[in-house]
Amino acid sequence: MNTTRLETLRCPVCDQPTDSLKQLRVIQTIIGFPFGAAISSAVVRSCPRCMRAYVWKRCLVNGLTTWIVGYIILVPYTIALTISTLQKGHSWPVMQGITPEMQLNRTWTWESTPFEKVLAIIAVLCCLVPGIGILVCWTMLWRVRWCTDWVYKTVEITSFVAFFATVVPIGVYLKIASEPPKR
Repeated sequence: MNTTRLETLRCPVCDQPTDSLKQLRVIQTIIGFPFGAAISSAVVRSCPRCMRAYVWKRCLVNGLTTWIVGYIILVPYTIALTISTLQKGHSWPVMQGITPEMQLNRTWTWESTPFEKVLAIIAVLCCLVPGIGILVCWTMLWRVRWCTDWVYKTVEITSFVAFFATVVPIGVYLKIASEPPKR
């Protein structure tokens, strides 16, 4: 399908023509449990206005199902998606003819380079460092998002580990801080 930046396409949601059709992976559902979370994502294709409305609605709903703690992750993720909708032009998967189904099933990815393999190892080494680990792992996940084989899976798993390595100490600190001082 290789489209150009100037070509207008119709938004599948509102059926309006747009020169900036976006295709993004959005957190569809998060349900928080005391010791973990269940997460599902979806790949959504729409115009920037429809995409922003959708991602902020999912942020609000998912924040409530994670007992408000999820907003620590959801709001920055939603802001990043919102910023990506502000860029002019179709998103890369749209220009390459990658459908949302292909992107969700990862049927179009390519082999990782030696550099991306090193990034996966760095993500493993940093995942248990609270705060910094989550930033490193999510940056690596963004960098290797098009890779196949063990690289993408490794960085994806370390991202979850880094999330819990950051959220658990915050929860423990809040628990300790909320207790009255002992005399």
